[in-house]
Amino acid sequence: PVQTEEELLIASCGYYKFTEYSPFITNRPHGRDDFQLIYIHSGRMFFRFGDRTTAVGAGNCVLFHPNETQYYFFRSEDFVPTEYYWVHFLGWGCEELLKRDLAAQTQIFTVGVCDELTGLFVKIAMELQIKDPGFCTLNRAYFLQLIGLISRRLSGKKAGLSSINSELREAVIYMNTNY
Repeated sequence: PVQTEEELLIASCGYYKFTEYSPFITNRPHGRDDFQLIYIHSGRMFFRFGDRTTAVGAGNCVLFHPNETQYYFFRSEDFVPTEYYWVHFLGWGCEELLKRDLAAQTQIFTVGVCDELTGLFVKIAMELQIKDPGFCTLNRAYFLQLIGLISRRLSGKKAGLSSINSELREAVIYMNTNY
């Protein structure tokens, strides 16, 4: 992996929206020197892990570690319109962050379709493009919020507490607003 003195550095971020089939393949046999997180907001993509090809649909994330083979694509015979978001990141604190907040996750994990996640990806991408003063700090904050939200969505699914958390959250908001 690329060595950096930074705890967390966002290398690049963006999104693609495919409304009709177009030949698309990402083939990085030796991966990249950074981490990559992909979030599929709608549609479906295919990922190859070793000799196995897996369809990954909306509401799923795929995490690649540094120097891990990356091979993903669309298939013309069963293409559906697809929108996906991605971020490349690195730094000496990444392993610990992922271990703490995405502990025991496989390479593919389900977080559900969430517009708040896509909004954070867009904010990160915009900051990288515009580069106003403080953009590195804001990008770290947006990225940490992204990982925190993914972690929260994962823990809610595991515990089966989404409806309880929702009711409790509404009660706390009401009390803080009115008392």
